[in-house]
Amino acid sequence: MGPFKMGHYIAILGAGSRNEEHTRKIAFDLGKALALEKQTVICGGLGGVFEAAFWGAKAGNGNALAILNEKPDDYEGPCSTLISTGSDLIKRAVIAETCDAGIMIGGWMGSVSLFTLIASKSKKVIAINGTGGAADKFSNQHIIDETGYRVQGCNTVKEALALLLPS
Repeated sequence: MGPFKMGHYIAILGAGSRNEEHTRKIAFDLGKALALEKQTVICGGLGGVFEAAFWGAKAGNGNALAILNEKPDDYEGPCSTLISTGSDLIKRAVIAETCDAGIMIGGWMGSVSLFTLIASKSKKVIAINGTGGAADKFSNQHIIDETGYRVQGCNTVKEALALLLPS
């Protein structure tokens, strides 16, 4: 897979609740950095790391897309576009098909199911170390066996962007 150019969709995988301040800061910084690189942030929720990434994208004057089970009636947050699928499984499939790559910040079961769908499409998945959950568990791990797909690990937003957008 070659380097990304303008207009790609980058999925942020993580937890929509129970996030520590440092994971929310990483998500904000990642959303802003992606926006400044003209990448669209795509998430499967509105809270936690997703909300922080959306605020970051907004701070970077970028685009943000939420693919949800159900669209809330009274949403007034930072995400610029909300799409409701009516189903959690359909939501994950739409994100996996739509995104060009995924970056994990913590997370667990939902992140694992989504990153396996993304990986099954031979798309890049990056895990930011030190954010807990699935990101720490699967960072630099081969999926299935030693010859299979490998989740790329990194330690910072800057490193994640270097893996995603090589110069």
